Amino acid sequence: MKLPITTFAYVFLIFAASATQHIVLTKLDESLASDDRQASVRLYMKKHSLDSMQMMKLLDANIEEQRSFTDIPGMRDVAMFGTMISMTYTDVDESLPRLLKYSGQDYPEAVRADAVSLYIQHADDAGFVLATNVMTQAWRSSSEHNRIRMGYYTKAKVASPENKGAYIELLKWAAAYDRSGGFKTWDRQLNELDPSWRTDQMRRAAVEAQKLMPTTTIGTNILEDILRDYEIASGLREPEPPPAVQQSSEDVVAESGKTTPPQGTPDTATQPTENEAPCSRTAPAIGVGVLVILAALGLWKLRRR
Repeated sequence: MKLPITTFAYVFLIFAASATQHIVLTKLDESLASDDRQASVRLYMKKHSLDSMQMMKLLDANIEEQRSFTDIPGMRDVAMFGTMISMTYTDVDESLPRLLKYSGQDYPEAVRADAVSLYIQHADDAGFVLATNVMTQAWRSSSEHNRIRMGYYTKAKVASPENKGAYIELLKWAAAYDRSGGFKTWDRQLNELDPSWRTDQMRRAAVEAQKLMPTTTIGTNILEDILRDYEIASGLREPEPPPAVQQSSEDVVAESGKTTPPQGTPDTATQPTENEAPCSRTAPAIGVGVLVILAALGLWKLRRR
């Protein structure tokens, strides 16, 4: 029986879910709602005298009740994720076949992605089978592919040296099938986990496989950059020389220690402006003009006499 939830409560619970990973849609949700879900599961089992099998049956039924809540799919999906987490707290081994079921095509995409994430987190080597299926089945979503990358990158980061290699090899193989939209991140994380990936032929094969998938201009450029880096690291291409840096006139002057003005520009300290005559030429010109005027006046007076 669903609890009555107002529109305001819907909004509140959506925000709360991001922090607590639980939403109250059913009676069982209400009983397990807590910041410490594992403690809530144990307390509920103790209070109702339930063993792990009985608790699992209740959680199974809760999943189906939550699944029927279609008014706000986002709330439904978060609620189902919370129930799947409760299953892993109840009995990890018993939760695995259920998580495998919830990762199937009959369930919403977000629920499948959450189930995939939880399964590979708890299934050890058995998770490789599901990961292989997720990466090769055409109906799988980008979010499911992304969970494979995140899950095995996290595992490889904390794994012992003898186990780390298997996770890295899975990621190398899966890179060619990636449709998460984050191949650049996939490639970067593999370089971080295993520097030999930079010259690994599987890296080139992954890029070529990615080129066959629909992408954007930006995506194509990213793939070309990765391929270029692979070829340079493998000795198949010469490193590109750094772009030449052109020196400015100020840099040239600073290096030479001179203050020569740029070519074609008159030195304003020694050259007159466009409308200004040189002072050394102006004074004689005025004197000559005065003499000519005085001589003309003298001749005119002589003729009057």
